Amino acid sequence: MRGPVMKTARRGVVMAFLLGLVLTLAACSSGAGPTTAVAGDCLVEASSADDMNVVECADGEAKWSVLAVADTIDGTVCADQPDGDIYLTFEDDGKSVCLRLLGAVGDCAWTDFSGLADCEEDSGYQLAAILEDTDDEAGCPAETEQVRVYSDPSVYCWIRWPAS
Repeated sequence: MRGPVMKTARRGVVMAFLLGLVLTLAACSSGAGPTTAVAGDCLVEASSADDMNVVECADGEAKWSVLAVADTIDGTVCADQPDGDIYLTFEDDGKSVCLRLLGAVGDCAWTDFSGLADCEEDSGYQLAAILEDTDDEAGCPAETEQVRVYSDPSVYCWIRWPAS
């Protein structure tokens, strides 16, 4: 009698393990993207702005901070977000996401700041300096063309790229 009981118990443990593995994989693959993110999450672009993945905010790869997610596609998701740089709408999900750029010095962005650009191939702006613990742009380099002041407080100083 002991043999079959152990077989059944072992089978139960294996089945429980497999079920747990399937549920974990389903959770990981079912939405680590912008429409499943919540305010405070950080994102990294995969292949495009529409294809982002949630990452730890302390991760050096994090390029966007989620400020708000709304069940609307009318563009109002950033209306009450003074730090909002861009919003993305996802019609299939019926959601919009308001994002703040978490650039690093040397990063490049499109001229309308709608996303990160490839510094070697695209023209736009390059982040020349980040001034932390201030809302005073006086410390930006002389060639600064665009300034973004955030409420944390910090100042992002952008220069034209490639330099003219």
